[in-house]
Amino acid sequence: MKETKENKKMKKILCYLLLTMCLLGILRVNVYAAENNNRIINLTGISNVKIYTADKKQEIEVKDKSFTVSPGEYCYEYAGDASNSLNGAGGYFTVTEDMTELNLASVYFNNVSPTAWIDEKNKNVYLPDLGTLTLYDEKQEKEYWHATDSVYDYVVPNCGGDSYYNFNFTPLDENYLPIEGHFYVYGSTEFGALNLSDNGRIPYLKKSYITVKAPVDMEVYTTWELKFYTARNWKSYTPFKTEDGYNYYKIPEGFTYMMRQEGKVTRYTKSLNGEWNDDHTEVTVAPLEDNPTQIHREQEKSGIYASMLTNLPENSEIDLQVGEYFDLVPLRAWQAVENGVANAHNDPDWHYVVIGGDESVASVEITEDDKIGQFGRIHANGEGTVLVAFYYDAVDTASLTSGTGSYIYSALLPELTGIAVVHVGEEKNQTQITSNIDMIEGRTVYYLKNQTGADGVTYEMGNSAEYTFTPTATTGDSSEKIKSVRVHKPITVTDGKLSENPTDWLKDSSWKTYSAKTTEDGKQSYTIQLSEGRNIVEIKAGDATTYHVILARGLDVTINNVYKPGKILEVGDTAKITMENMIPPMFKMSAIYNPSGVQFTCKTNGTDYTVSFGQYMAGSSFTVKLQDEDVGTYRITDGALSTSAWGTMDGAHRKLTRNSMGGYWNGGDNPNIDYGKMAYIPEISFEVESNDENEETVSRSAGILKALAVALGADGNSIIEGNGTALFATAHSDISQNVNRGLGITNSVRDFKIQVGADLLQEDKDAKLLVRYWIGADKSKAVVQEMNFSKSYKEKNSYGTENKYIDGNPLLYTADDVDQASLKQMQVEVIVVPSNGSPMTYATHLYKGANKNTMAFLPKDITISAAEGSEALGRWDGILEADDVTYEDSEKNTITQDLGYGFIGTEEHFSTSVPNGTDKILVNVKGDTWNRKDTMKSYTVSIDGTEKTYEAGEAIPLEVGVNKLTVTCKAAKGMGKDSTYTIDVTRRSASKQTTFEVPEGASVLVMQGNKTMKANEDGTYTLENGTYTYYVSKSGFLTKTDSFKVTDEESNPVIRIESLEAVPAQSGTVSVQLAGQSTVFCPTTDVAISQEAKDLAANRYVLYNHGGYTVLHALLDAADASRAGFECYRGKFVLTGDSITESNGKKASWICKVNGVVCDDPANTLASDGDKVEFFYSSGWDGMKDAHLTPETKSVNRGETLTLTLAGAGVSENDAKAEAIADAEIYEGSKLIGTTDENGQLQVETNTLSLGTHRFTAVKKDEAGHNLLTAVMSSITVNKVSDPSADSNKTVVTFRLIGDTKHGEEGSDNEAVHAYTTWIATGTYSFDQSEVTVGEVFKTALEEAGLSYVGIENNYISSITAPEIYGGYELKEMDNGKNSGWMYTVNGVHPDRGLNEWYVTTGDEIVWHYIDDYKVEQSDMKDESGFASSGNASTWNKWLEALDETPGARERGEKVENQIKQIDETIELTDECEAKITTARKAYDSLTREEKRYVSNYDVLLKAEEQLAALKKEKADKEAADAVIAQIDALPTAENVTLEHQEAVDAARNAYSKLTDDQKKLISKETTDKLERAEKKIAQLLEEQAADLVLEEINALPSKEALTLDDEVALAGAEAHYNALSDAQREYLNGKAPESVAKLGELRTQLEKLKKDAADKAVADAVTEKLNALPSEEDVMFQDEAVLKQAREAYDALSDDQKKFVSGEAYDKLEKAEKKLEALKAEAEAVTKQIQELPAVGDLKLEDAEKVSLARSAYDALNADQKRQLTESGVLDTLLTAENQISLLEREKEEAEKVAQQINSLPEVKDLKLADKTAVEAARKAYDALSDNQKAMIEDAKKALEEREAEIKRLQELADKTDKPDPDNKDDNKKDDNKDNNKDKNTSTTDKNNNKGSGTTTGTTNKGSNTTTGTTTNKGTQSGSTNKTTGTTTGSQAQTSGKQGTDSSVKSAKTGDETDFLLPMAGLISASGAFAGVILYYKKRRKDTGVEKKEEK
Repeated sequence: MKETKENKKMKKILCYLLLTMCLLGILRVNVYAAENNNRIINLTGISNVKIYTADKKQEIEVKDKSFTVSPGEYCYEYAGDASNSLNGAGGYFTVTEDMTELNLASVYFNNVSPTAWIDEKNKNVYLPDLGTLTLYDEKQEKEYWHATDSVYDYVVPNCGGDSYYNFNFTPLDENYLPIEGHFYVYGSTEFGALNLSDNGRIPYLKKSYITVKAPVDMEVYTTWELKFYTARNWKSYTPFKTEDGYNYYKIPEGFTYMMRQEGKVTRYTKSLNGEWNDDHTEVTVAPLEDNPTQIHREQEKSGIYASMLTNLPENSEIDLQVGEYFDLVPLRAWQAVENGVANAHNDPDWHYVVIGGDESVASVEITEDDKIGQFGRIHANGEGTVLVAFYYDAVDTASLTSGTGSYIYSALLPELTGIAVVHVGEEKNQTQITSNIDMIEGRTVYYLKNQTGADGVTYEMGNSAEYTFTPTATTGDSSEKIKSVRVHKPITVTDGKLSENPTDWLKDSSWKTYSAKTTEDGKQSYTIQLSEGRNIVEIKAGDATTYHVILARGLDVTINNVYKPGKILEVGDTAKITMENMIPPMFKMSAIYNPSGVQFTCKTNGTDYTVSFGQYMAGSSFTVKLQDEDVGTYRITDGALSTSAWGTMDGAHRKLTRNSMGGYWNGGDNPNIDYGKMAYIPEISFEVESNDENEETVSRSAGILKALAVALGADGNSIIEGNGTALFATAHSDISQNVNRGLGITNSVRDFKIQVGADLLQEDKDAKLLVRYWIGADKSKAVVQEMNFSKSYKEKNSYGTENKYIDGNPLLYTADDVDQASLKQMQVEVIVVPSNGSPMTYATHLYKGANKNTMAFLPKDITISAAEGSEALGRWDGILEADDVTYEDSEKNTITQDLGYGFIGTEEHFSTSVPNGTDKILVNVKGDTWNRKDTMKSYTVSIDGTEKTYEAGEAIPLEVGVNKLTVTCKAAKGMGKDSTYTIDVTRRSASKQTTFEVPEGASVLVMQGNKTMKANEDGTYTLENGTYTYYVSKSGFLTKTDSFKVTDEESNPVIRIESLEAVPAQSGTVSVQLAGQSTVFCPTTDVAISQEAKDLAANRYVLYNHGGYTVLHALLDAADASRAGFECYRGKFVLTGDSITESNGKKASWICKVNGVVCDDPANTLASDGDKVEFFYSSGWDGMKDAHLTPETKSVNRGETLTLTLAGAGVSENDAKAEAIADAEIYEGSKLIGTTDENGQLQVETNTLSLGTHRFTAVKKDEAGHNLLTAVMSSITVNKVSDPSADSNKTVVTFRLIGDTKHGEEGSDNEAVHAYTTWIATGTYSFDQSEVTVGEVFKTALEEAGLSYVGIENNYISSITAPEIYGGYELKEMDNGKNSGWMYTVNGVHPDRGLNEWYVTTGDEIVWHYIDDYKVEQSDMKDESGFASSGNASTWNKWLEALDETPGARERGEKVENQIKQIDETIELTDECEAKITTARKAYDSLTREEKRYVSNYDVLLKAEEQLAALKKEKADKEAADAVIAQIDALPTAENVTLEHQEAVDAARNAYSKLTDDQKKLISKETTDKLERAEKKIAQLLEEQAADLVLEEINALPSKEALTLDDEVALAGAEAHYNALSDAQREYLNGKAPESVAKLGELRTQLEKLKKDAADKAVADAVTEKLNALPSEEDVMFQDEAVLKQAREAYDALSDDQKKFVSGEAYDKLEKAEKKLEALKAEAEAVTKQIQELPAVGDLKLEDAEKVSLARSAYDALNADQKRQLTESGVLDTLLTAENQISLLEREKEEAEKVAQQINSLPEVKDLKLADKTAVEAARKAYDALSDNQKAMIEDAKKALEEREAEIKRLQELADKTDKPDPDNKDDNKKDDNKDNNKDKNTSTTDKNNNKGSGTTTGTTNKGSNTTTGTTTNKGTQSGSTNKTTGTTTGSQAQTSGKQGTDSSVKSAKTGDETDFLLPMAGLISASGAFAGVILYYKKRRKDTGVEKKEEK
């Protein structure tokens, strides 16, 4: 069939329509995609906020801590509980495409608010009184606003290190600097102080500028930080001039300045070091130091180290993923401190290097806000593992050490170069490795590098440390074997250059691999070698690799012999071990760590040993006393460094960020934390030589003299060194024990006495000096004289030569006495008797020089030695010992005196002994010389009982027992006579082996006297004959001791100890007091009795343990608890340090008492519960008392009376005998409090004492000034008592300022006299406020005194300027040593807060004082751990001893007192008298508060001033009264007064009024009456004049008819004036013009009427205006109903009078509009009713189509406004639904009719063939597809179908029987089959299209409950598809689909959002309508043109 033009046109139209629909579909999808880009944002952190659009006009719903918005700008605002300070705080934020959360955090500025003292307010003020603070983001694009009720509180997004916040502080006072700063936020940010010293805040600085002249290549910055470790704030400046190579900058004062130059050391300074101009406004910066990499190792000796700490993980390995970063925070350690106490410090320039230079894995960035590399940002760029090295330069700043000025802190030591291992990549490892390495970041492994011995020789010991660790690994639950362990040698930086820079550090040659050793428990242990520096340890296991960086450092150890420099070490020596290159285990880090002390613990030859290396380890050496047990190799093992510190837990520094520690901090003022062992020290060893019998050596050398003089001399003259005068010991030789000295006796010296002077080599205050001497040879006449030791000294003579001298003491004999003797000779024995040791005797033979031939010279020495082949002598064997001598002392007591050891030439008989094995000896005699000639020719030895004599060098045989030898010394020719000596030599018996049988586990100690006997290897002892003592000890048992003898009677004795006594049960406490000579070091304190007593022998405190807890244990525990220094050896316990400070008597000793009874052996005395142990020093003077001052401790209230009681007994007596001690002086420090009475008591009034703790001591001296009392102390605390009557709104306190001389540190070059002095005496200060800080009191007091100070704004006073009377010097912290500075007490206690944070109350006492050494002087320097002051009562609170009086203050006060005395007793009104009073007042007012206290006659001045004032007043009163009287008298009488006199009358009254009451009394009543009469007349005249004026005013008003509203003011004025008239004036007017008065009332009535009419019209006009604004009748719409209603209500509200003024035309407009609206509503309601009366959808039938059509026609007849009303009310939906349903019914009917037609088109029953079966089945299928409704429409067709189906069934059955095809139906069947196939194919295609949703499907879909008929569009997420279904679809399905669309992507819009959806929807509907219209048009056209018929044909 040929295609017609219409067909072509139709197809073309269809194509365009389909294309349009597709495009609209795509458009719809794209629009929808744009609509649904919303983000769900979760609120993390702070969630109590409201979210708004950026303009804050629309609030966005927050539900379950999340909200949904599209990308863009928004804002938030905190909205919490009403009490929350954050309410109202908010800011802006941006939502981006990938944003999922908003993490908000609080920021509080109250801790860093700028502050200033405002005098007017008498307090510190803060924000907002000082200015405004604004907060911005990093780019300053977004602003954040503070909370409603707090300018300090903000809420900002938590950006961590990604970006920072800027703030601007703008002062209200334009004279102050605006401040800019920045900070990072990692969470809630409060800028809290890490500790007291962390007091940074926003600066408040007055504008003051200086010109800085700096080289053009120098950078100049100002810098400051909010708090420690926060990001520093920097500001650079632009020069205003450049000239001659210099830039000129204008820079504000008050900041820290930083200057740096390439190749120079960066400098920080507050004072801008350089050359200033004359007016101090311009400074030329001092040149910076060269070489920023300079190293200063010597600084370590001062405790200033060049190390570091970092926030790296403990193993220094960082794991990152690509794109992440880590902010490395390195810290110089020590910090470059500019203020040691305030902890202010500056940071050096840091440098970061990626090893190998390849940044593909990682790179390091220094962000733009960081000028010095304070933070190193390590970026992860790609997968891999790299090393980052970092180090710092030297820095120039003020220092703790230098005190003031500049100090260059060293650059980082090369071996301490920082190393970080950076691993980048996903964590995919299954294996977990645990390194078990305890040497973490911040700790050090040491090795012995070099050791210098006592002899000065240095040996290289090693170059690496050995470290063992046992790593483990697991994969899942299974253990994994370690694959490999290797170590990379350290990479260091020297002079800014890397020691190596491998391109692939993982494969270079610096690795060393180690093999494992299997431990007992089967683990793999590795011992690695660590070189100096940071070693990188790599561990591999399974699929994992981990790294650990370990720092190793070599020690240089020096061993010194303290008292014998350069000599090898022997027993008895003291060895000093110095370890250099050690790093403190913990550094002082501002507000993080503050070490209280570094402890070195070790075992010294097996003995536990602990020594303190000081708070900051400024030096690391210690000493050990070498004992007998130490012979051989002395080993120092198990060395370790440990520390305790105030601050936080170890490792807290690793939590540092760019904003300090944030919320991680747990306090900088924590109690002393013990961090335990933090570093291990390698073994140190050295050799100790034997010094047999060391104690005996010490004993026998105790009497060695330093100088000895025995010579002729005049009394009082010193004796000079020389052979004939005085002998002095040297380093090479001691003074000889035997001296021959010739005397040149001439007439000039005959009367000179023999002088003797002796000076001990070792000081021994208790040693005794005896001189025994005789003339001639008669020893029986010997005289023994006791004398004092002399002091030797050096002095230069006139030639400049230095000579040695010693003072002599005269003997009884003179030179003449010697000359008169028969032999002209004299023997002198100087006997030294030490307090502890053997005596030593020096013999001097004096002879007349001319008589040397007649006397015998003394040999120099006689000694005995073993002969060859004989057993060698022991050290003390063969030593000669002279016989004891006897003498009578001054009290006639016979004294036996030991002369000591050695040959004494003035004695004749000696004895000695030798071992049994020494059977032959040699006797050696050394002769003297005279004039270089020998005095002895030879000597011989004979043995008693034999005739043989032995010459020099011959062996002399000995028998066992005593051998008596005679030694004959033969004089040389001309050298006098021979001399003979006898010696008894005892050859001792053979030694015996002694065996001890003791209980199992017991040990044996054997001693002979003080000598410890050494056991044989089998435990036996080889002992010579003698008496011994054994000690058998066993843990848990008491030591058993007894003496035994070894004799010849038993060859090998056996001593059996079968059992030991068990230690008795001990428990409870013992009270202990430890006191030195004048100081109580440990007040009575309780120590617990330990169940397991310490092993004292292990510490060498005792030779053996007694068993159990002894008194010595209690003494040691008390000393440890009080930190009192002590020494304890072999049971002898003594206090050290300053325990003995004065001279002592001969009986001086340490004494221990238990329960009042002397305990001689504390080491062997068991302690019992309740024992009272006292240990004290007795000075040994006669009459010494063991004193007790009670109460020992007590707390009293101010105002109470305190009674101190002093009693005591003899130092060795039982305390039960204690008696009252009268006349003793009681002191507090050096201040005498009073004297005890006869009862030993002193009453102390506590009102005279300051608040706090007072320590009282007692002194009672003898005639010689010696204190006869042992040390006592009573600690009394005086407490404040509150005053209930005190004004709660006032604060009254006292303040005192105590300064010091500026004397420097002890031993320094500027050391001067130290003296605490009062700078401001105690004064009372009153404040009209209830809360006052110490800072406010301090400021008031110092400013009143005119003293300047520094630091109050920092909450810490660093310096105060002394009063001018002291020189006006500035006294700063550390001026008098590193521990010196300013402190304060409140009520005697040092607070733990700064002066601006400590509040005082009425009655508090403040003492502000300087302190030289807080560690020694601060008594309350304690914490809970027991760490306390190292001082004691003798050093504590010394500043309080300063006189509480400012020097000169009393004198100045007395001077004014004398001026007051010059005032005359009778006060007269004369210039002279007044001048005296005025001068005295001026002088008094110029005095200080304190000086005024010394003016006792101030009341005289006050009285004189009062009298003078009275006289002046009397004179002035009379003069004033007389003047007024004259004025009144000049007035006329009342009848003559006119208005012309008014001025004169007023003037007189004014003058009289100004008089005082006293002056008015001087004026008579007659005079005042005249004035009053005149005033009355003036008043009468004025009233009449005023009434006339009012009348004129009334007459000037218009008439009633002419009155307008403009006349209201004039009328009101006239009324007011009339009403103001008096009754008399009104009466006056009524009589004069009554009509005028009446006019006034009439005008008022008329005016009120005019006003009412005007008001009514104004109201009516407003309504008229509103009516005129109504729409015209034809324009009225439903939306105008409210306007019409308002207009009607406005009109109806008018009164009838007001309605008269409304325009009639306007009212008509209202009525017409109302009627039109009613008509519109009626029409719409009618249509609504018509639609609503339609049957329900389910009830609609085809016959209802007309009703629906009529309803449609009625609806279409409505205007647009009415239609909109029906649409909005939903009525239109009802109509549309009905129309759709009718359409559906019509389509159903059409479909049913088609099926009927299909059935009816089947052949008649009779014509049916089996070939028609397919057509019948197709008809059945079509029928079955119909709905029940449709089936009901074609009941006839159904019947026809059933008939045909029955026929087909019959035919089929027939065919089945015959099984023969019908030949006649071939063609028909084929034709029908084709027809059916084509139909099926078309149906299938339709189904396929319908399934795709691309066409229109008619039907019913039920997938929900709320069924709606119509068209529903399902907006799914399928791109480019729109599922449009016509029929019945659930509304819930559409909703669900919409929700799914939103959830599928956070970019999707939510259902209901406003979008441009209507545009594509409208287009689609229009296209569909057009398409339908075209089809209808085309059909109609076909019908009209006959085409349809033609085609049908």
